[in-house]
Formats: sequence, structure tokens, C-alpha cells
Amino acid sequence: MASMPFEEGSGRAQPGATMVAGYPVGRWTRYADMAAVAGLGLGLLAALFGILDYQRNVYGDMLKTEVRAVVSTMSEMDRRLSGEIGALDKKLSGQIVALDKKLSGQIVALDNRLSGQIGALDNRLSGGMKGLEARLGDKIDATNRRLDETNQRLVGLEKEVGGINVRLGRLEGKVAK
Repeated sequence: MASMPFEEGSGRAQPGATMVAGYPVGRWTRYADMAAVAGLGLGLLAALFGILDYQRNVYGDMLKTEVRAVVSTMSEMDRRLSGEIGALDKKLSGQIVALDKKLSGQIVALDNRLSGQIGALDNRLSGGMKGLEARLGDKIDATNRRLDETNQRLVGLEKEVGGINVRLGRLEGKVAK
């Protein structure tokens, strides 16, 4: 109503009135129109910020829900991996211990056997049989080759265990992050 034009001859015309669409409009009326437009603009701006704040809250809640699901999944995976790594470590430790015992027993038996054979061959060689010395050397070489192969296998197993420990350390480091 503030922007309604004053009617001519009604005596309600204000000093400083201007003509708008053929009707005189007072200065205060123009200010009221500007205030109404400014109020409408501020209202729209407040509504826009209200909508944006609501969307931010909804998106934040949605993101929290998704992150919580990812964190729970990661903790479940961590628990499973820890169990599997522990089981694998126990299994490999048991296999290494069993293999070590087996190889130690075989080495001792082989050593005893070779000691007996060396003693017998030494007796024969001292009796003048030079051909046995060559065969004994071949047997010793073959035994040494077998011992070297056994040692290489043990070194390989030791490296594999070391690699597993390194991977285990990396996984523990990732889990700690």
C-alpha cells in the first residue's frame, strides 16, 4: 500500500512527489518500495542460506554414516588379516621347527654313517687300495653337495620367513595408521 499513487485533488499529495505512470508518488512511498524490495531480497538470501545449511547438515550426516561403515569394514578386515597372519606365522614356525629337527637328525645320521664309512675306507686305503680313495672323495663330494643343498634350502626358508616378517611389519604399520 505504500506504493499506491496519490490521487490528484485529494489533498494527500506530499511535497516532492513525482509522477509514476501518470500518478504523483511521494518520496516516502519510493522509500517504502525500496525497503520492501530490500526486505524481499534479504528474505530470499536468508532462505537460500537456510537451504544450504540444511543440505550441508544432511550431507555431513550421510558422509558420517558412510565413513562409519568404511571404518567398521576396515576394522573387520584388520581383525581377519591379523588372525590369518597369526595362523600363517604359527604354521610356518611349526614347519620350520619340524624341518630343522628333521634335517638335524638326517645330518647327524649322515655324519655318523660317513664317519663309519670313512673309518672303513681309511682301513682299506692304508692297506694299499688307492682306488677307494677316489670313490671316497666322490662320496664326500656328493655328501657335501647334499649338505650344501640342504643349507641352501634352509637359507631359502630363512629368507621366506624374513619376507613374511617384513610383510607382517608392513601390515602392522598400515594397521597402526
